[in-house]
Amino acid sequence: MINVRIDSAEVEASLNKLASTCSQTTIRNVVYPYLSAVQTTARRRHRYTRRTGRLAESVQISTDQKGGYVYLDSAMANYGKYVHDGQRSWAPDQFLYDAAMSEEKTLEVLIERELDRMVRDF
Repeated sequence: MINVRIDSAEVEASLNKLASTCSQTTIRNVVYPYLSAVQTTARRRHRYTRRTGRLAESVQISTDQKGGYVYLDSAMANYGKYVHDGQRSWAPDQFLYDAAMSEEKTLEVLIERELDRMVRDF
């Protein structure tokens, strides 16, 4: 007879160890590269007419311990939200959302790569 014994306390300790190391490296290896890709795509692919380049430069990224986000810095181009969300007189150009959607494959690849690394290092 073959028996397989699993010690739940040992499994829990291993998962806790994995979770504690996961957050910092995940931000560095997954979140930041994905946000950077979204930022680059948003700066390049849009429907608005570029005049000064301030709106494209206002696409910024920020990360913290819980993740990060891409945003339009209103100090650099205070009209960015109106271009992105539209007004009565013009249609929205939701280039941030479009960029995030177009980089979904990049996110999948980064997550897959990070999971492989975590399993290998575990």
